[in-house]
This record gives sequence, C-alpha cells and structure tokens, in this order.
Amino acid sequence: MLHDRFHARWDQPISLLEGGETFSTVVEIRIAPSGAISGVSMTRSSGNTAMDDSVMMAARRVTQVDRIPPGLGDASGYKVNIEFKLSP
Repeated sequence: MLHDRFHARWDQPISLLEGGETFSTVVEIRIAPSGAISGVSMTRSSGNTAMDDSVMMAARRVTQVDRIPPGLGDASGYKVNIEFKLSP
C-alpha cells in the first residue's frame, strides 16, 4: 500500500529512458503513529539528479497515510524504505 501511494505521486522523468539505462533511487519514509509523514530522506541515489529530484518531490507530496497498526514501529513511529525504479 505504501509503495503504491508514493509511486502514484511520482512524475517519472521518462526522457531519461532514451539512453536505455535503468535508474533506481531509494528513500526512507518516517511515519508517525498517526500516519503523518514525519520525514523523508534519500538513502540511495540513482546517480542522476533529475531522477533523484523527481523521487524526492514525489515523496514530499504524500503527507499522510493510514495509521500505523499497533505493534508496528515504536513510540516515534515507523520507518520504511521505498525504491523508485525507472527502466526502459
């Protein structure tokens, strides 16, 4: 569900596909117990600024998800890594 929510907000830089390369960026999403997104950081760059910027913009567009289920995470919330992959 989280993967789909974030990917739905991603404007993929499709012009990068012309080179035939595959790009992958990973972001860490911190989710408060309420479901509010409390932080976003890049944990692995694709090596391409346009790709990385598009992923960070998508991740910042999502500000709320469903509440964290009891027992998942800790008092400060939950962290999850999401990979964004662009391939021909």
